[in-house]
Amino acid sequence: MSVCLAVTKSIAVSSLGIYAGIVTTSTVVSYITPLDVITKHLSPVICKLGELASALGLVSSGFFAASYFGAPEQLRHPYLLYGALVAPVSAAYLWAISRCNHKYYNKRHCEQKKAESPQLNESVVDLGRDAPAGHPAITNDGAKCPFGSAAANNEPASNDAHRPVNCHRKIVSHLTLITLATIAGFVASVVGVYGEGQFA
Repeated sequence: MSVCLAVTKSIAVSSLGIYAGIVTTSTVVSYITPLDVITKHLSPVICKLGELASALGLVSSGFFAASYFGAPEQLRHPYLLYGALVAPVSAAYLWAISRCNHKYYNKRHCEQKKAESPQLNESVVDLGRDAPAGHPAITNDGAKCPFGSAAANNEPASNDAHRPVNCHRKIVSHLTLITLATIAGFVASVVGVYGEGQFA
C-alpha cells in the first residue's frame, strides 16, 4: 500500500471520528439540556459546531472518496464507500427532517395567527423616519442560525425560541438515530483500516 493512500485513509478516518464525536456530544447535550436553554443561550455555539461538523464531514467524505477511487482495484474496499456516505447521508437526513418540521410548525403557526389576527381597516403603520424611502426596516433582532426556522422562512430570530412541547423529544430522537449511524460508520471504517493490515 502506498504512503499516499495510507495518509488519505488516516485523514478520512480521523475526520470521521471527530465528526462522530461532535454529533454524539450534540446528542448528549440536547438530551440533558432543556430546549429553551438551547434556543436562547446555546444557539451561537450550536451553529458554530454545526459549521465545524459540516466541514469535517466534507473533509471525511472527500478523503474516503479519494481513497476509494485513487486505490488500485484490489484495494477498493466497500468500507471506504460506506465511510464516504456517512456525513452526506446524515446531513441530508437532518436537513429533510428540519424542513419537514419547519413546514409543519409554520403551517400550524400561520393557521393560529389567522384565527387570532384582528381586521385592520385603514390602519396607519409608521415605517420609521430614519430609513430612506423604499428601504426595509432596520432592526437589531440578532443573528439568525442557518439551521433554524427563522432563516429558512425569513422571520425574526426570536421565532426560533418558540417550539411546541414535544419538539425536544423529536430532536433528541432524530439526533440519536444519526449518532448511531455515524458511530457505526466510524467503527466500520476503523475496523476496515486495521483489517487491511495498514498499521500492523
